[in-house]
Amino acid sequence: MEKTQKIFVKEIIDSEFAVSLDRADLLYNFLTGILQNNEKIDLSFEGIDVMLTVFANESIGKLYESFPPELIENIVMVDIDDNTMDTIIRVKKKALELYNNK
Repeated sequence: MEKTQKIFVKEIIDSEFAVSLDRADLLYNFLTGILQNNEKIDLSFEGIDVMLTVFANESIGKLYESFPPELIENIVMVDIDDNTMDTIIRVKKKALELYNNK
């Protein structure tokens, strides 16, 4: 069985605050590379103190515009609090509605 790599959002965006579009673009570009290579990762939110919905939309929701949902499921969210997970669930649901109805 292949080992899943653990990636830390805090390291990718170089901040404990997931709030700006610039930092969301950093995460989006990183995740795009992961998905293009069909890799599986655990995306750790350890050390992230604040995440805004706009950040989640731009970094995770936008993935559904270019990749099938089955492939995006290769990215597993770990070390995440309930509020942040709820935000990501809402963003994924909205993105599925938006991009699958094109």
